[in-house]
Amino acid sequence: MAEEDVVKRVIAKFGPTLDLQNRPQDLIDILRSVRLDDPDGGLPPGGVPEPPPGPTSMQVSEVVLDDVMAEVLRLSQAVSKVSRDVSKLRKARGL
Repeated sequence: MAEEDVVKRVIAKFGPTLDLQNRPQDLIDILRSVRLDDPDGGLPPGGVPEPPPGPTSMQVSEVVLDDVMAEVLRLSQAVSKVSRDVSKLRKARGL
């Protein structure tokens, strides 16, 4: 909300009777109305900061890479076995 808009709203609502010495609650009401009407919900200027970036491929340790490669090998062997089994089934059925 622009400062000019805040000033206009405060003057419209409290201008003729603004006497903070005798009615300090008016200041609290003004602050609450401006804060509650703030479109970004009271976030810091610029909004919520971006989260830090995740790890890159260069941050993978050798242990993790070894684990990944072992899993790839295991999956490759499983696919080969299933392929051989399918091939045997096709031959048995004459396909």
